[in-house]
Amino acid sequence: MLIASPAQFAFAQEIGSTAPSVRGDDPEYEARNAEFGGLRLAAGGEARIEYDDNVFAQPDSTTSDAILRFNPYVELSRSGGRLSARLRGALDVRRYLDETSEDAEAGILSLEPTLALGQGGTLSGIASWERSVENRGDPEARSLLGIGPRRYDVFTGGVRYNRQGARIMLNAEMNAQKIDALSALDADRDYSTWFGQAGVGFRPGGAFYLTATAFGNHRDFRLDDILTGASRDSSTYGGRLGVQFTDGGLFEGRLGAGVFQLDFDDPLAPSRTGFSLDGYVTYRPTRRSALSVNLFNGDVASFRSGATARTDTRIGVRYEQEIRHNVLGHLTAGFQKSDYFGSGTTEETWRLGAAVEYIVSRNISLVANVRYGDRASDLAFENFERFGAGLGVRVRF
Repeated sequence: MLIASPAQFAFAQEIGSTAPSVRGDDPEYEARNAEFGGLRLAAGGEARIEYDDNVFAQPDSTTSDAILRFNPYVELSRSGGRLSARLRGALDVRRYLDETSEDAEAGILSLEPTLALGQGGTLSGIASWERSVENRGDPEARSLLGIGPRRYDVFTGGVRYNRQGARIMLNAEMNAQKIDALSALDADRDYSTWFGQAGVGFRPGGAFYLTATAFGNHRDFRLDDILTGASRDSSTYGGRLGVQFTDGGLFEGRLGAGVFQLDFDDPLAPSRTGFSLDGYVTYRPTRRSALSVNLFNGDVASFRSGATARTDTRIGVRYEQEIRHNVLGHLTAGFQKSDYFGSGTTEETWRLGAAVEYIVSRNISLVANVRYGDRASDLAFENFERFGAGLGVRVRF
């Protein structure tokens, strides 16, 4: 539903972000940020022109257009001692050459403090506001033309504890999020969610922990069902067993699999039990290359008429390569399947992409990318093919 996660949104504009997992440490291209009084200031951004051959993600009679995008950012950080913190703001401004109703401004402001507790323990938090703009190719995206994509204000707050010892790992997390659709047409999409999880890991030897995680999530919708008046609120809980790798080895990341249970506050709505999968693993065969796999299967919020629930299966693969000391590239492939329970519909989306970045100096780089998407749905009007490409320049000060 949203254009990107806060982490993706906030760091996509930086020099070297085409392949951050293999970015080299060549001193010729090392950033020189302003430092004063224990604080570090970083700023920069990206300007690019893009081509989209299917702006509205339609099955036929498609519309193409050129888009100008500007992505400035600024970050103030503090490190050293027990307390570190990062305050960051970023914008994504889009201007269409012909389809000006699609013009949009997204942005994020986030604060992330971290406190070192000793004995390998850390306590971190996040507080953020995000103005998010819907992608026309997302599941359940707006199909009306002439009024632009949906816009949301997303408020997030959370805290996380993590401790990694020689044999035992402990972690716990709690966060709350409020999603507010800006248009009165989308009032039924306003909701709040509360999430919590706790995990324990045992290190049998080697660079990994065997893990067990329990999680729970509650969604509280502002409006009841418009037709029936029934509550739309729901709770999801479950558990996963898996593995978590320590940083700095051949493998990094985590992978867990288990089950989830979805219950509704409405006693007439049927409960569901499903397969839960969550993982992000990076394999680094050399210092110049990295292969990352992102896996997810679980319950997500749905607003489709007639659907009581939606389960998404997502698989993403990303290969990063340092082609030369100042040339970076990546290839991506992704698959998403959305099953709508109650309406009985299913849709599958495939995506491919590639990008290359030429770092001219420590303050400037040139970027180019191409992407392709294809969706097949039980509903013919949800099908589409979409191709895009872009050229841009990244700077930092």
